[in-house]
Amino acid sequence: MIVEKNKINIGSKPSAEDVMPLIKTLNKQYGLWTDKDYKKIESELTEAAELGHKSVLEVFTKYYSEYVEFARYGDRA
Repeated sequence: MIVEKNKINIGSKPSAEDVMPLIKTLNKQYGLWTDKDYKKIESELTEAAELGHKSVLEVFTKYYSEYVEFARYGDRA
């Protein structure tokens, strides 16, 4: 099965607070689709939010990198 990554634009200067609602939603959906423990992953994401948006994206990418790619506004696709 070929999986096409979704490319998501997170804006030019996001904060952890800016990306957390999106990341929580994606985590739950991809977690359900892939049978991953999305509640445990959400705890990791919440802890990472204290370090900023890059840490949040790193945690999310650790689990779902084969499905999602993040871009900032102005990055080339």
